[in-house]
Amino acid sequence: MTLPPSRWQAMGDSAGPHEAEALESLRLLLPDDPLCNAWANLSFVDRHGQMNEIDVLLLLRSGLFVLELKGWRGTVVVRQNDWRQRLPAEDRHFRSPLVQTDLKSKKLKGFLEDEARDVRGSVLVPWVTPVIVFHGPQSTIDLPQSGGGAIYGLDGFGVKGVPHLTRLFVAPGRASLTKSEHDAVA
Repeated sequence: MTLPPSRWQAMGDSAGPHEAEALESLRLLLPDDPLCNAWANLSFVDRHGQMNEIDVLLLLRSGLFVLELKGWRGTVVVRQNDWRQRLPAEDRHFRSPLVQTDLKSKKLKGFLEDEARDVRGSVLVPWVTPVIVFHGPQSTIDLPQSGGGAIYGLDGFGVKGVPHLTRLFVAPGRASLTKSEHDAVA
């Protein structure tokens, strides 16, 4: 089930040892599928000249995904745009990383469409889906009743309250990518 190194490209350095460990664990979980490719720690400049950083860009049969890794520990309470990390000594409030990752996903789709048009004329670029992946050891994610849909825990890190990321690898996407959609991205 391990993705061969030829289909995992590290485009930059990890933010630290915890992220490096999470990235290596993720690489080992990815399916050995010819249509699976991943790029870690990549950056791109969007249509407005702003730099955007992506932890992992993951191309699967079921679609193209922007993974935002979060090593938050303790309990994370997810309520729409207000996310709170509860720690023994303090609570920290964050703007939803899912909203931010969704915006990055839309900017990336625009970037890929522009690049594809410049290189190949008109090419259909697949939908880019934002995904949050928690990897804080033994953390608990408190989701509302409606669920989180695009929120997962990295397998092997003991994250509770959300499905394991490997469920994404077998979940149906909007539709399976065609070979031309895959090639437009890869």
